[in-house]
Amino acid sequence: MAVVGAQGVGKSTLVKYALDLKQTPIARSSVKKMSLDGTIYLVRLLEVGIHNIAVDEHGRITWPRLLGEQAVPPIDGVLALFDSADPRTLTQLSQLLSTLQQTSSIPFLVVACKCDTPRRSSQHDPAVLEQANRLLAGTEALQTSIRVSESYKKCISIVLRAIIVRTSGPISTLSGQPNRSD
Repeated sequence: MAVVGAQGVGKSTLVKYALDLKQTPIARSSVKKMSLDGTIYLVRLLEVGIHNIAVDEHGRITWPRLLGEQAVPPIDGVLALFDSADPRTLTQLSQLLSTLQQTSSIPFLVVACKCDTPRRSSQHDPAVLEQANRLLAGTEALQTSIRVSESYKKCISIVLRAIIVRTSGPISTLSGQPNRSD
């Protein structure tokens, strides 16, 4: 599952809290077994900067081939993150969100990060809110906060359920390979 967003939006924080890690991850790829509806899944979260993703003229998303020195596995789901206190980070996601909404079969969730951050009055500007609504085009954004760490796990479970539905049945890992570690 790709965790996508601009620099500083909260990708590492989401990974840390969603996977119950003790520290913020150093690597861009983190893996953990998670239980959903009584089934164990191996969830891999890949932190991908929005600038590393391209969308071609046919609406196909080109993911990076490598993250550091690791090959990027197939992307089965996307968490598209923006900083709720910085509307520019949502604007940077606009092309990806449009593609995911219109032409992609990849399950995705828009995640508003840092919802517990105090806002300046300019961030309540109606023009800024209107722009955000236009960019989201009816797509709801799930709000996250470090004060409510379960909000991060909810993001994973929503996209994981959508991946399971899309693949028409239980899967053992998000890369489609059975979990043989049992």
